[in-house]
Amino acid sequence: MAFLGALFFGFVPMFLFAAFVNWLDRYEKEPKLLLGAAFVWGAVIGAGGAFIINTAFGVGIYVVTGSEARRILAPHRSLRRSLRRASKDWLC
Repeated sequence: MAFLGALFFGFVPMFLFAAFVNWLDRYEKEPKLLLGAAFVWGAVIGAGGAFIINTAFGVGIYVVTGSEARRILAPHRSLRRSLRRASKDWLC
């Protein structure tokens, strides 16, 4: 059910905005394929950028706060020690 809600709230505003842009461009209409490609390109870049930024911040926060994920990210004891020292130096 949540997936259907996400699809609804993701696509309905996009279609409304595309209809508005198409209405504004009523005298020299661009091809619908080009308009669709622009929206798909924006969605791909937006989702990819959000994934990269979210992953980078998540890993950084886990390393700095000393949470359990540090053991998963750095399983070797010496690497954990160096990460702990680096985070203490960074915080002080």
